Amino acid sequence: MHMGKTALGGIFAALIAMTATATAVPFAGVNNAFWRVQFFGYSDLISPPTSILPSGISIGCFGSAASIANGCQDGASLLVFNGSDAIIKSGGISITNNSGADLPGFLLFKTDFSAFNPGGPSIGAQVDDATYQYAAFSSSVFGLATGDQHACDTRVSPNMGPNACGVFSPDSSQGEFGIGPLAAGQSVTQSYQINIAATVFVPEPLTVSLFGAGLAGAAALRRRRAAK
Repeated sequence: MHMGKTALGGIFAALIAMTATATAVPFAGVNNAFWRVQFFGYSDLISPPTSILPSGISIGCFGSAASIANGCQDGASLLVFNGSDAIIKSGGISITNNSGADLPGFLLFKTDFSAFNPGGPSIGAQVDDATYQYAAFSSSVFGLATGDQHACDTRVSPNMGPNACGVFSPDSSQGEFGIGPLAAGQSVTQSYQINIAATVFVPEPLTVSLFGAGLAGAAALRRRRAAK
């Protein structure tokens, strides 16, 4: 049977497309692990509490944290199609009394940290095929607030299905902490760390073997034609 170059090229193109699809679809990922802290009130235990930051109190962000209104935040996402990757992000917030006088009251802050942004996807860590892939994250808060950790590993805690784990949306670990009194020039910090890891081991797809067989067949066909 004679097979033209056009038909043979079409088969090779189809095999290449199938192979590309087979190696690109599998993935492991974590959606938006994040950390956030914001000032929300001040109380001197005498006057009614106020939501206004006292004059001379400065808020700074360190590490990979970014500034927001009266606070700091950070986040990370990771999606792996083949191989392994990991992210470690850390930083925090610093509160300093630059007023030149002692601050007698307490500054109140709210913290949030989770596998995803509130209102976002309900899955924190997910994989397509638990046989070949895994995804995990943890986010920890240290310092002034009570130590806490949010964590998920698809290999050991698939609590939202066979290949996923996380917490339901909208949800996050939330807390509050107060600092004070602050002496003139005193500075305190609240820190965090976000860890994400994901691995995808793509098995040798059947289409790769078929593609190899097609190439071998084409070579044999060319040899037969050359021998005539």
